[in-house]
Amino acid sequence: MASVIIERNKNNVPSDQDIKTAMAQSGGTVTNIEADKSTKKVTFAGQVNHNKFQNNLEKVANGSKQSWNFFWADAESSIVQFPKITLETAVATNYSVSINMEDKTVEALSNNGYILYAFKAVKTTAKGSPVVWFKTTNYGLNTQISWSEEYEAYTSKTDIKPNALIIDSNSYPISLDNTLNITSPTGTGSVDTSKGTPGAINIHNQTSTQFTTGISQKLGDGTVNPLCAFPLFGNMLDIIAPLEKVVLMFSTTPVNTGSVIEQSFSPAILIDLTGENSRTVSFDINNGWSWGGAPWGRNIPASGDLVPFLIESATANSSIVNNHLIALHEQRRLA
Repeated sequence: MASVIIERNKNNVPSDQDIKTAMAQSGGTVTNIEADKSTKKVTFAGQVNHNKFQNNLEKVANGSKQSWNFFWADAESSIVQFPKITLETAVATNYSVSINMEDKTVEALSNNGYILYAFKAVKTTAKGSPVVWFKTTNYGLNTQISWSEEYEAYTSKTDIKPNALIIDSNSYPISLDNTLNITSPTGTGSVDTSKGTPGAINIHNQTSTQFTTGISQKLGDGTVNPLCAFPLFGNMLDIIAPLEKVVLMFSTTPVNTGSVIEQSFSPAILIDLTGENSRTVSFDINNGWSWGGAPWGRNIPASGDLVPFLIESATANSSIVNNHLIALHEQRRLA
């Protein structure tokens, strides 16, 4: 049976009747509601579009996008659309991080203009810089950041330097194991789905023009933002493998998504989701980040170097290099 948990954020949880009305308007039927002080678990039958239900509930209960947090457990929550270059029936893995905070922390962050920033790690054979992947001021008692395994590869003419805003002038949907071939001095090209490095994305510059390049990843709200920026010299190849590691921080420093940031603005946390689909952490305005001391989390101090955490170097014996050599050998064998 499908369910959704509705959690208080800026407004109290809606009444049972409002929930039933919104569910009926969205094509579903409520079969049970379990409630505690700040949440309600709604079990329902039928196929319900998440956005439609949430929009209907906002209208029925006089709420807004920041009124409640929603946590879905149904078929739709695990199926997403891949880019057109892959099978439409493919199933992508979804990931999420939940941040728990108390009222006093949320109020202090909001009243003092704090922004929540997120970065995501990659492994590569090149030297580059992390960029701001996500930013928001829409946080509450429980804030969830979600993303899926949907990628793009981009080229840019922006120089890589601290605080530079990378403009991804040309961007192409791409899957792991594929190669973006750059064939024009403008940075345009095409995706080759028959060649690549297992577990990574190749970006092959077939011109003599230097570019900035990197990969982008899709967030839960549908936006696709860059994760990193690397120099791509003429006739060279960059190999980039996305990692399920994120860095989060709150800061009053205003920067845009896509900005090159190599030092943390404030105390940050590295969260490793390798082998897991979700993690939960807590943040306190005076005590910082906490996660129970598990090995998947790590504190990063204010002004700490973000590059070692977000741009992992692929050594000569690493899988990304070995896979690339194997792929090259196979391509030559079949040529």
